[in-house]
Amino acid sequence: MSTAVRRANEKPEPDGLWFTLSSGEWIRTTDLRVMSPTSCHCSTPHHDPFLLVWNLSLPYNFNIMPIMTANSMDFISRSAEQTRRLGMRLGALLQPGDVLALSGDLGAGKTTLVQGIAQGWGSTDSVSSPTFVLVNVYRRPDGGLLHHMDAYRVESALEAEDLDLDAMMSTGALIVEWAERITDALPKDILWVNMKWIADEHRSMVFNPVGSRNQQLLAEFKHQTFGG
Repeated sequence: MSTAVRRANEKPEPDGLWFTLSSGEWIRTTDLRVMSPTSCHCSTPHHDPFLLVWNLSLPYNFNIMPIMTANSMDFISRSAEQTRRLGMRLGALLQPGDVLALSGDLGAGKTTLVQGIAQGWGSTDSVSSPTFVLVNVYRRPDGGLLHHMDAYRVESALEAEDLDLDAMMSTGALIVEWAERITDALPKDILWVNMKWIADEHRSMVFNPVGSRNQQLLAEFKHQTFGG
C-alpha cells in the first residue's frame, strides 16, 4: 500500500530533513533509502516536479514539493541537471554587488549549482571549483564579470579580506563556496544557500536571504522557477 503525502515543515532537529506521513508519523531522510525517481507532469512547463519513491518498511510515495516562506525556501533537486537548471534561473537574475554564499560538505553539489548560475548569467567560460587558485573570474560578451571564490583553503576571514572582496563586489556578482569558513569577511546582506547530500544525485537546498535586495532576489527566483 502506498501513501502520497506532501512535504511538511522541517521538524526542529539538526540531523536531517523530516517528513510526515498521512498517519502523522515523522520520518527522517537519513532513515530512508532512495529506490528510484519517478516522473510526473505539471500543467505549467517551467514547473519542476519533485516526486521520489523511497524504500521504507512500506513503499511510501513522497510528493516532495518546495517549502516556501516569505523569507526562505528549500527543496530537493533530484539530479545534477536539475541543479544546473535551477542555477541558470538564479544566475539570470544576478546583478553586480550580489553575493551568493554556498555552504555544504564535499559532494553537496555546490560547483554543479555554480555551473548553472554562470550559464544563466551569460558566461561561456568553463566553470570549475577554484580550490587552489581561490578565485575564478567568468566573463560575458557585454564585459560583465562573475567572481567565483572557493574558501576551502582560506585559513581565516582576515586572509579572505586580503583577496579584496570589495573590489570583486564592485565589478560584478560574487559566489563563494565554503562561505561558512569566512563569514566574518562577507557583507551582512547576502543570499545563503545551504546544500546537503541526501542520496545518489538528490540534494537538499535551503535558501536564506539577508537584506531587502536578497529577499527580492529570492522572491523573483521563486516566481521564475515555480510561478505564482
